[in-house]
Amino acid sequence: IGFISATEGRSTCDACGEDKASPPELWTTMRRVPKGDTFVWVYTQGGRLASMAEDTGAGAEAGGCTCDVGARSTASGECVPCETGLTCLGGEAPPQAQRGYHAGTPATYPSEAFAGVEGEYSVFKCVEQEWCPGGTMNACADGREGVACSKCMSGMFATGDGTCKPCGGAQSVPFATFLV
Repeated sequence: IGFISATEGRSTCDACGEDKASPPELWTTMRRVPKGDTFVWVYTQGGRLASMAEDTGAGAEAGGCTCDVGARSTASGECVPCETGLTCLGGEAPPQAQRGYHAGTPATYPSEAFAGVEGEYSVFKCVEQEWCPGGTMNACADGREGVACSKCMSGMFATGDGTCKPCGGAQSVPFATFLV
């Protein structure tokens, strides 16, 4: 695991990532396996000649060099350690936010959320763990939005379970004015 052959039939193999700037321990060989409506990445012995970053899709099932669990691939094809608050499942799977953390990209966060951030993701620890359920990037508890899911959406109020509910309805008391 973690080695490929540059030529078919060759008796020696090359370590994955040895031609990259990222540390070799962040690389391995994996292949994509269907699981329900999605897929998972599993370790595989050896693999294709091309790295997964160069792969056009069909080779993902065949396997090849890719980032190991705990690392994620960058736009430049390198593997980097997973940031605090993120879970990296290996392969080309996108990172997932851990419960209690909120993560976004420049497309989902205001520019000031990336002040001092060098990576592709900005990760915030949430004030209340319930506000940030984890999972996909930019996921918040129902009715919450903003950096670190810190506010209720317009027209909603905070509840004790971390979600926000619509104002009005059963929570409001009718107010009537009568003219005599």
